[in-house]
Amino acid sequence: MNLVRYHPADKDKWNAFLRTAKNSHFMFYREYMDYHRDRFIDASLFIYRDQELVALFPANIDGDVVYSHQGLTFGGLIMSPDLRVIQVVELMTLIVDFYHALQVKKNYL
Repeated sequence: MNLVRYHPADKDKWNAFLRTAKNSHFMFYREYMDYHRDRFIDASLFIYRDQELVALFPANIDGDVVYSHQGLTFGGLIMSPDLRVIQVVELMTLIVDFYHALQVKKNYL
């Protein structure tokens, strides 16, 4: 699995994935999330298996704390239909490790 930080230039790719995700919600579209961009430092992730995008992780960072995502009612992993529980557990571990490498001390994932 490969984790890549979201960049505003990737907005269309983010939104396209949401159209097929098994747990999509209007709040995860970038137009909705970007309404709060002046209040939060975005730390969202694209998650790939090989070259295939399999998940999104909406997040923001505040100092040494990462949240999934404070500007939303709820957050969490947004998944492709074929992602299984064992892979989700693996992904959450990778996400925690990813943010830890950025010197994040606490997470609210």
